[in-house]
Amino acid sequence: MLNRWRNLWRRRRANRKVNDCLQDFWLEGQGAQSSDYQGFIVIDCEMTGLDPAKDELLSIGWVRMTHDDILLNSARHCLVKSNANVGQSATIHMIRDCELQQGRCINDILFELLTEARGSLPAFHNADLDLAFLNRSMQRAFGAPWWPSYVDTLLNEKRLLMRRGEVLKNGSLTLTQCRRRYNLPAYQGHNAMVDAIATAELLLAEIKKGVMISPLWS
Repeated sequence: MLNRWRNLWRRRRANRKVNDCLQDFWLEGQGAQSSDYQGFIVIDCEMTGLDPAKDELLSIGWVRMTHDDILLNSARHCLVKSNANVGQSATIHMIRDCELQQGRCINDILFELLTEARGSLPAFHNADLDLAFLNRSMQRAFGAPWWPSYVDTLLNEKRLLMRRGEVLKNGSLTLTQCRRRYNLPAYQGHNAMVDAIATAELLLAEIKKGVMISPLWS
């Protein structure tokens, strides 16, 4: 609860200085329960590394969903226009430098994401990593970090395993391993849109199993 009020206070302080699209998202995203939202927007990002201070955001994928269905016609995959050298990270996400040169302006992608996200609760698998890069990009583009309330399927699974008294083994909370516990099919990972859909399927499986889905506050 403290994090929620701190988040709302930060939004109000920044509200006069930020872009209208970020203000609109905040206005429609103040619920304390997942049922307060129209549904979810599930997001995944690919980067050159894990440090938002020095690494680059390469692509963003998302898909919208309700508590019952995944809206596949809403799925998007956006490459970020950049002169960055992807280096060895290309072996993971398979994005090449030449593809990034044909990508889209990050500000335009973020504007589209915020427009799609209005009224929806953002969801991630390992939200801390994705939000670190998205918050930095939003700060540059719109004058303030994103600061959304959100759902994290990784934390949902961590809480579930701990309640069962299971030992958290190395790798047990990866998206692939979490999906296996629900008998979901294996996908080729590290494409932002594919991983967003895979996360949406995991979230839907959690909902159907009765896992508590409560918004967290950044």
